[in-house]
Formats: sequence, structure tokens, C-alpha cells
Amino acid sequence: MSLALPLGLLGLLGIAALILIYILKPKYAEKAVSSTFVWKLTLKYKKKKLPFQWLRSSLLLILQLSILSLLAFSLAQPLFAVSIESGEKIIILESSASMLAQKDGRTRFDRALTDITRLAEETVPKDKVSVILAAGTAVPLVTRSDAEGLIKLSLTGVECGYGQADIPGAMTLAESILRENPSAEIILYTCREHPDSGVTVKNMSDREWNAAILDFKAEFIEGYFRFSVETASYNTAADLSLVLEIDGQFAEVKAVRLGADQPQTVAFGAAPVSYDNARVYIDVADAFVYDNEFRLFGGGKQNFRIQLVSKAPLFLGAALRADRNCDVIVPGYTPEAAELIQAAANEAERLMLIDGFTIDDYLYESAGYDLYVYERMTPGVLPVDGAVWLINPESEPSGSGLSLGARVSGSFTLTATGAGGEAYDAVFANNFPYADVTLSDYRRVLRADGYEEIFTVGGNPVLLARQADGVKLTVFALDFHNTNLPITLGFPILINNLIQYSLTRTTESYLYEVGNRVAITPAAVATSITVEGGGIRQDFDAVNEKVSVTVNKSGAYTVTQTLRTKSTEENFFVRIAKGQSDFNSVGEAVKLPPVSGTAPKVFDTIDILSYLALALLAIISFEWERQYREQY
Repeated sequence: MSLALPLGLLGLLGIAALILIYILKPKYAEKAVSSTFVWKLTLKYKKKKLPFQWLRSSLLLILQLSILSLLAFSLAQPLFAVSIESGEKIIILESSASMLAQKDGRTRFDRALTDITRLAEETVPKDKVSVILAAGTAVPLVTRSDAEGLIKLSLTGVECGYGQADIPGAMTLAESILRENPSAEIILYTCREHPDSGVTVKNMSDREWNAAILDFKAEFIEGYFRFSVETASYNTAADLSLVLEIDGQFAEVKAVRLGADQPQTVAFGAAPVSYDNARVYIDVADAFVYDNEFRLFGGGKQNFRIQLVSKAPLFLGAALRADRNCDVIVPGYTPEAAELIQAAANEAERLMLIDGFTIDDYLYESAGYDLYVYERMTPGVLPVDGAVWLINPESEPSGSGLSLGARVSGSFTLTATGAGGEAYDAVFANNFPYADVTLSDYRRVLRADGYEEIFTVGGNPVLLARQADGVKLTVFALDFHNTNLPITLGFPILINNLIQYSLTRTTESYLYEVGNRVAITPAAVATSITVEGGGIRQDFDAVNEKVSVTVNKSGAYTVTQTLRTKSTEENFFVRIAKGQSDFNSVGEAVKLPPVSGTAPKVFDTIDILSYLALALLAIISFEWERQYREQY
């Protein structure tokens, strides 16, 4: 028993007042009698016959004391605790992509929420309920509550995830609750069977049909891309049509007959030499739409635009084009220069004209490219929206921090500086055989502010790199045509290594899975980045380092970079995990956490104030009756 208002016991002070009244009250009245002999005999007789006669004379006082005690006890508001059995529930709700499968317009997740709400109504308020959401990361929604309204509020607005459920994490959270009540029942709402589990499993699946694209691949074979798709039909056999689109244009359709629960790989005949966006899809009304489409972007890698301004672009152009993700554009001549070449009398005269042209004689651009390569040419002002290579420059561009001297002729070999740096490590990433390189001349570099030296000849730098204001600048103080580089196996290795150094890929991949964190590397001169897709849009301003986003929904995403002179767009695709498409997969056994102990006693309280009021009414009535008898 407990008292809700212990101060009410101060009412017992009324007992002292009652006793004081009885003490002060006159007990005898003087009367003149002839004799007391008869009274003495009468009292003697009563003592023999009625031994508890004293109680009769004090009954009125006892009744009045009882009334005062009950009044004081009622003011203290006593509560009695009654032990009850514990029926506490710990509910784990799986929030995975496969819980989004629909039947009759309702998802498995929706049906689970309805059932949990009903269970909570049956359990509270006499027992407690906890709800844990097993999404990509398990989170508690409500912990040991017996308030129906709070439990329902915690379930309001809860959405199902598109990734995989963190069931082990949810069991860890359940373990902390079991420590307080080891007898609490764990109920797992899921969409697959979990055999040999120590928990109550409620499978919300209802034999829904799912036609799925499990995987989509593009392999570069003998100069062409070959596409293949892995598909399946779960819970029923089906005839499907797989449609392939390349760069937004219909390419091919494949009719496929699938057995129930038997994945099959289908190869397409379409074989492009390049592509930006390949899409395969099935147009069916199944229960799960999130695996009916699959996209591949960029031929597997990001495409870069390279402008090559050169008087003799043959060797260098071939090396740059060896990377199939590099689009190399060689500017033509201005109309005036083209007219001079056309009017040349013979080939020798034409070559002499070309050798005498300056960069102003070419239709080159200063913006809009990822890499600008100038061979035996020097722009007046360096571009600022991409990387720059200066190969055998004739003079120093403004703002380059270079000072060039005279040419030096002879027979030379390269010496690696050994000074590790970003550019140095990039050049040697694929074991560039620099010891095999010989050259007959180079240009002295008198000053190179802020440059990293990679190769030298006789102590003079001939390959340098610098990154300033976000722009990577690489300088070759030599002429490839006066070296043996173009005819060695090391030449494509060197060019490829420098491409990897100079051109920053926006994302590490173009295919991710729901729940992955995507790292985005901004271009050197990017001022802002926007990531849009999966129903979300995230903006990043003033970017100067990598940013990252977590992709929580499947579909195509677009990364837009705002540069100083242009905007660029790159895409990547987020897929549903293959296991989420398989509606017949069996989950792992979910074991009860090893929590020892006994269940704590659970009590309910009973308010006895109404019973005290009835007892008080009965005693007061009896006391009035006694008063009446004594007086009348």
C-alpha cells in the first residue's frame, strides 16, 4: 500500500481533540438517595453476567475514534498495489526494399504497421510496448511505453526504406530492453521466413509476383560494347520482353520465357563502339516496381573533352585517344591560314608554312574543355576551367610562374628527382620506364615558382607540375619529336598516367547500391555542386574538397557542377540489392540475446477511496444510532 497524499494523516490530530473533550466532560451528577445498597448489588450482578460491559459504555467513543481515523486515512488517498503478470512486447519492424511489395494496393510494410497498431491497442496500458525500426541502421521508435497515443504517434509517418534491414542491430537494441525485463516477447515483422529463431516471426509476404532485372553489364570486347542482363521471375513463371535503349534510342528487344524462381542471363546483339547511357527495362504490372529498370552510364567511366593544339598532333593525338573515355578535338586553321596552305606550291612549302604558324592561326577555344594541350604553342592566357599541358612551349604564358631560357642540344637521358609528390606518384603509378628515354635537346627552365619537379636532365627540370587556383598545369621542357618516346612502350603509359593525374573523375563509380555513400570530387574550379535524384536534391556551395551523399532510393542521379565558365553534368545509377528482389529467399536465424535474470514483478494500483467512503457512512450511521439510544 502507498499514500498519494501522506499529509492527509495530519487529520489524526482530531483524535487528541476528541479525547480532550471526553476528559473535560462531566461524568457524574449529584443525586440524594436513601441507600446505595441496591446499586452495589446490581453492579455486582452485572460484572458477573456481562464481563465486557465496559465496552458497551465506551462504544460511542470507539465509533467516534474510528470516524476520525477513516477521515484522515481518506485524506491521505491510499493506493493498493496488486501484482499482475508481465506481457511486455518488443516489436522489430523490418524496413527493407522487399517490404514495399504491393498486393491489393497495400504494401507489406503498410500491413505490418496496421498489425502493430492493433497489437499495441491490445497490450497497453496494462503492459509495455517497444518498437524498433530495422532500416539501414536500426533505430528505436518508442521504448517501454504503456501510452497508446504515444505508440501510435511514433508509427505515424514512418516510411519503408529501399535498402537492406539491419536485423542484428535491432536485436542489439532489443537486448538492452530485455535486461530490464528478460521475459518480454520479441516479435519480428518481416517478409521472409527466419527458421530456428528464438523470436516470434510474423511474415507479411503473401506470395506476391516479382519480375526482376537482377544485373546489367557492358563488356568492351574487340572494340565494341556487349550488353547482357540477368533477369528472373519469382513465385510464378512468366514471359517477359526485355527492352534495350542506348543513348535514349531504342536498340533491341528480347522475348524471354522464365521459369519460376530461376534466374537467367540474356545477351543482346546490339554492340555500339561507345555509349553514354544504356538502359534496359521490363514493362510489367508486378508487385515490385523498383527492380524493373537498370541503367549504365558513360561506358563505365566518365568521358572527358580534350583540346589538342599542335602543329604535328599525330603521335600525341593517338596516345590521348588510346583512353576511350577521352574525346580529343584538334582545332583547324583560321580561314586565312587555310588559304595560305591551300595556295602552297608543294608539300615542302606547306610544311614550312605550318611550322611558322602561331597559336593565333588556329581556331582553338579557351573554355569548355577538361584538358587543354598545347604542343609547340603558347596561349597568351591560360584557361581556368580545366587542366593544361604545355609541351615544348615557345614562351612563358602569363601567370604561369615560368621563366624559360635557351635550348640545349646534345644526347641526354632522364633522371627522376625521387621527390615524392602527387604528380610524381602519378607518373610512376604504372611503372613508367623512364630509363629507356633518350632526347637530343631540351629548353632550360630558369624559374618555376611553386612547381613540383619530376624529371631533370643534368640538373635542369624537363617535366614539372603545379596546382594553383584549382588548375593543374603540367610542363614538358622538351619536344616529343626530338626524343624516342613516341616509339617506346612507355609513351602511352606516361600519357595515361598524366591523364589520371590531370583529369579528376567526379565519382569513383557509375553504379551504386541503395545505402551506399557516394564520394563526389569537384572539378578544380567548381563553385557549386548539386546532386539530384531519388526524390532528393542536395546543394553544396563553395566546394574546395570532396563532398559525399548517402543514396537511400534507387534510380538515376545527376551531379551538376557549376564551373567558372560552364556547367557540367554527370550521372550514376543506384540499384536495389539483388537479395531484395528474391521473394523466396530465407532469412538467417534470429537468436534471442543471452540475457539472464527473472522478470520483475509488474504491479497495478487500486484506489480504495470509494470503499473507505462506504465504511465511513456505515460507522457514522451506527454512531448516530448509539447517540439516540443514550439520550432517549
